[in-house]
Amino acid sequence: MARHLQQRDLGLILTAARTWINDCLVADRALFSAGELWTPALVEEVRAAFVDHPDHSDDRFMVKLARQMAAASKAAKQLTAECLWGLFIFPLEHAGLDEAFADWGSLVMVGRRAA
Repeated sequence: MARHLQQRDLGLILTAARTWINDCLVADRALFSAGELWTPALVEEVRAAFVDHPDHSDDRFMVKLARQMAAASKAAKQLTAECLWGLFIFPLEHAGLDEAFADWGSLVMVGRRAA
């Protein structure tokens, strides 16, 4: 696997991604708080809020996502934040990504749990 991309060392990003995979996807633990978020019931709640309630407006992704997740539980919002973290961890140079990443903080975040 390439660890360097256009003169960038991706070692720290790959380590963080490995932590996310091991803690969240394998061990079902939360990344940003204590406890379990990656349960079938919460995954289904997030899926239902997002997939079953499409927002076809012209608003930005984070604005639409906030509307879709408004009625969801705090735990479902935290799980959504962890899913987005997994999506946004890799540095891509796409138009609008910086804007979306800046808006990301508007989701419920309770601080990274101590290692």
